[in-house]
Amino acid sequence: MNTVGGKLMGLCKCLVGRGGRRSNNCYAAAAFPSFNSFKYQSPGQGRSVFIPPDPNPSPEGNTEKPVQVGSFDRDARPAMNAPTTNAFEAITGNLENKSTMMRIAKHTEKMDWGTVIEKGDVIDINDLVFTKKRDYLIRYNDKQRVKAGELANKLIVVYFVPLLAGSLREKMATTHLIDTYNYLLPRKVFEVVLVAYETDITLGFDENPEKQFEALFSLMPWTAIPFSDVASRDCLSRRFGICRSEPKLDLFVIDSTGMVVQDSCFHLFEKYGGLAYPFTDGRIQFLESQDAALAERPSLKMLLASHDRDYVVSNKGDKVPIDTLEEKVVALYFYEEHKTHSRLTADIELAYEEFAKKKKEFEVVLIYLYDTEGTCGYTNEESFNRTFESMPWLALPFADPAYTKLKRFFGYNFDLGERIETPSLVIFGPYGKFIEPWGADILMKFKLPAYPFTREKVAKLETEKIKELKLEMLWDRKTSFRRNDGTEVPLYELVGKRIILFFEGKYYRKHSAGFLNVLKNNYAYMECLKGTDHEFEVIYITTNKRKALYEEMIFDVRWLFAHESELLPIDLSLYCCYCQPIKFLCSHPPGWCGKGSSLLAFDKDGKLISKLVHLSSDTENPFCDADMEKRALFELNFHHEWFHLDQQYKGLVINSLHEEYPEI
Repeated sequence: MNTVGGKLMGLCKCLVGRGGRRSNNCYAAAAFPSFNSFKYQSPGQGRSVFIPPDPNPSPEGNTEKPVQVGSFDRDARPAMNAPTTNAFEAITGNLENKSTMMRIAKHTEKMDWGTVIEKGDVIDINDLVFTKKRDYLIRYNDKQRVKAGELANKLIVVYFVPLLAGSLREKMATTHLIDTYNYLLPRKVFEVVLVAYETDITLGFDENPEKQFEALFSLMPWTAIPFSDVASRDCLSRRFGICRSEPKLDLFVIDSTGMVVQDSCFHLFEKYGGLAYPFTDGRIQFLESQDAALAERPSLKMLLASHDRDYVVSNKGDKVPIDTLEEKVVALYFYEEHKTHSRLTADIELAYEEFAKKKKEFEVVLIYLYDTEGTCGYTNEESFNRTFESMPWLALPFADPAYTKLKRFFGYNFDLGERIETPSLVIFGPYGKFIEPWGADILMKFKLPAYPFTREKVAKLETEKIKELKLEMLWDRKTSFRRNDGTEVPLYELVGKRIILFFEGKYYRKHSAGFLNVLKNNYAYMECLKGTDHEFEVIYITTNKRKALYEEMIFDVRWLFAHESELLPIDLSLYCCYCQPIKFLCSHPPGWCGKGSSLLAFDKDGKLISKLVHLSSDTENPFCDADMEKRALFELNFHHEWFHLDQQYKGLVINSLHEEYPEI
């Protein structure tokens, strides 16, 4: 076959495309316009095709030479010395002649190239993977050859892998396929056939394809088309639409009747593994409906148990029944080697030891992730054992089938490169009473007092901390506040009045400015209500002695003003943001634990009735009779970005307390 013929067919495809089913043209396509950028070998010799003559030829004329087009004879060897013709000039010389290009494309569309195997087709798998000259498949380092009879009544996966340097996607796909293979191996109903194919892409180094094949095949327990059978590998690639010029991983699932039940379905092996057998659409729909039903009423046993295991293990080899954990608070620790922060492990260990001393019903179960984007290719059972030996809690056995279930239920992403937040420490309450996916963030920020490490407990802690706060605790009784007109008002004159403290923060915020505008209007209206229960006073607290952050908005109001330096020393988190005063946890400027504005509202007896951090024109009346814990939960969700984490969360198991954020 003339190598230009393949490039011509690739060019024609790029120009006009093909409708309906995929064409085999892609196998011979070369990158346009750099025809010489690849070292191409044609898939086989075939018939001659003439470029039709131009009805309106240019003065230079048009050379008509036969161009060889590849056939589909699997036993045909590549034509290494096919003569070149002037077809290259016929293309490049008329590259700008649109009519010539369209004639070539139109003629190409009429040629009978055959169609590519797709989902729903019925094929003879033996006819595809065996030939007259080769009636066997091979296994790595196994002299025993696999004959056609051994594939009878089995579901076959044809796995196409390009002979390039191993990519992360390849490692992850192979890992999930190996898990499925091992899971189904005892049933003897499943086999994989590796088809390694060479590509037209050069990665900048000279690598022996046969060595690449050996390195790839050595990691796989299944069968393969021998590397020496180039014709069969090329034929299979063409029949399944694999392009040498656009190499990618692909696989096709073929049942025992020859029906192609799935194609390009890597996600099924990652999400369900062997449970998806026989990989029909009906089976997948059943698994999805089963997951949805189980997610409504999750239990530890449902999440942690697998088909033949109802226990977790200790690092001493003990088997602990999952039933014994149902009454406890259980932390599911999703651990990624070299990625999970060592501080999290240290905090969990401290909590585990302290609660063991106090005999609290608390347990941790290690979920050692080995097939994620950050761990695949770097972890194995040896690394699992080494890590688990240093931990005092329980674990799932390495590479247990329950791993895929846990990843589905708690939102681990199945799309390589997709950046979403995934849980590291999922807190599972007794009998599934509550589920907190962001337990790691809560433990690391709020430590042991936040047990059982739920947002509700943190909101309760914050409410308990601030509900005893009184106005006189913030200033000396002799403190006086200033108005814009120069008059001063001592603190004791504010006794018996409703007070709003507005902390301007460090940075101008549009939303805070919107809230101030509403507050100004309400204050102006309140001037007409002096002496009534609706009367209130505003104390504006600045961070800059020379100019207030919102000077342009408040220069004409009769509010009281004070500087933050006049406040008594007190825990800043009481009246500012919800950060903990820990350097590496709080991203706010030193000395002021709040970038944005915040507000405290006190009733007539000086008791705190609300604390608001996220202010906007839609912020509710701070004097409304609202549940402080509910309000604190709302504020904490936004301040610690748990709200955004929940938006990214793709898990099936959702804590009903967090399904909707409270409206106050």
